[in-house]
Amino acid sequence: MHKEYKKYAKQLGLGESADITAVRNAVVSRVFQESIGKRVILLQESFPFLFVGEIFAVEADFMLLKTEFTNIAEFDGELFRIHLDTVHVFFIEDGKHCIPDIRT
Repeated sequence: MHKEYKKYAKQLGLGESADITAVRNAVVSRVFQESIGKRVILLQESFPFLFVGEIFAVEADFMLLKTEFTNIAEFDGELFRIHLDTVHVFFIEDGKHCIPDIRT
């Protein structure tokens, strides 16, 4: 594990002394940055808990998400600024696997 950690830290330009949180933040930010324009479903611990929408933009460790729907109908269709540290689970559509319509 330590060897993999050093490899990722080096690839991200963080240096081998970067802590695991810095590596995680950089990897997650990069994944979302590379997925701008794609649909995502994400869960977070705090209210509102569920988002489905399109990744609109990513800047540092924040993402702008144009929601299709959330667990609160009044928030559907809104633009949210989400701190990536609050995201506990996410899935980004990859062309092979799609997010189903869970509203039905």
